[in-house]
Amino acid sequence: LAEEGAGALRSATARTELVPFRGYPVLMKEVALAEGGFAYVHMARHAETGELFAVKRMLAQDAESAELAKAERDLMESLPRHPNIVGMLASTQRAGVRGQEHLLLLEYCSQGTLIKHCMPDASGALPPPLPLPETLPGRLLAGVQGSGPPARAEPAG
Repeated sequence: LAEEGAGALRSATARTELVPFRGYPVLMKEVALAEGGFAYVHMARHAETGELFAVKRMLAQDAESAELAKAERDLMESLPRHPNIVGMLASTQRAGVRGQEHLLLLEYCSQGTLIKHCMPDASGALPPPLPLPETLPGRLLAGVQGSGPPARAEPAG
């Protein structure tokens, strides 16, 4: 999937914009990967190294939405680094067409969305499990996944 993303970013038809995050000159793709109520997520890459990132672009058209964007940024900054939490690397804000834009530079998740790995497809089949890390908790989870339903004890009698 990361290769598909990188190929899409290099596409001749994909327009990019240079966004100068502190320490990260990033080329952000114009087309959004996802969009929500007041935010868009764009694929981006480091202008020099080519490393892939995601940029969350939050549109703040009033004081309330600006406070929400700042609260999200502050929360992301306060989170410790963890392999199961998307990390924020930098943030910036700039004037937008109708207010302020708050931009968060995030780690790019090449495996797609979490829901994609949890929900059955149209045929009802569940997606294959993601590989678990070679750690004690990962090995324990793999054992639980492979054990099937618990055995049912028959009443003595």
